[in-house]
Amino acid sequence: MSMVLLIILALILPPLAVFMKGGFSLHFFLNMTLYALGVIFAVAFDFPYGGLATIGHAVWVVVQVDE
Repeated sequence: MSMVLLIILALILPPLAVFMKGGFSLHFFLNMTLYALGVIFAVAFDFPYGGLATIGHAVWVVVQVDE
């Protein structure tokens, strides 16, 4: 998949972009945990920026150069 499409996907659905990049890896499960915590903070504490950590992690994973 193209890098640009993965970055756009990381902004819209971060866990899916991480999955498309590396499958069921540690990064995927970390991103899912960040996503769940972001949803909890957004709903419970009315915190509108709960997903920023998830998006940042997803973009970082996507732009990493494979070794």
